Amino acid sequence: MSSEQFQSEHAPDADRLDTVERQLDQHLQTRVHQIAENLTDYHLQILGDVPTDAQHRVHWMRGVVHLERHHLGIDHDRATPTTSTTNTPRERAETLARLEVVAIPRQSEPLHRSVEPDRRPDLFS
Repeated sequence: MSSEQFQSEHAPDADRLDTVERQLDQHLQTRVHQIAENLTDYHLQILGDVPTDAQHRVHWMRGVVHLERHHLGIDHDRATPTTSTTNTPRERAETLARLEVVAIPRQSEPLHRSVEPDRRPDLFS
């Protein structure tokens, strides 16, 4: 069977798969925008706060896409199953997400004292 013949015979199947893929992409983009509007603790921990700079926000949102593709179960490559217990699909998604935002400059956070200052004598002065 030639490639052209196969494609011709399976055109309806390919059309259905394209439709499903478009719907998944639309759902994924909706989730990404919802997360940007209502940031969860998990996303904050992995990606940091939503950047105000438009270019940085694009990178941040790509990080959310990695996390949400994993959450929805559409990030798995069936051809290369995970055999290592130290590199789970979730860890891979979190690593890819962190790599997206690693170059975004972070604003310094103000320091807050959560405990009383140390009043013991300084032994090294």
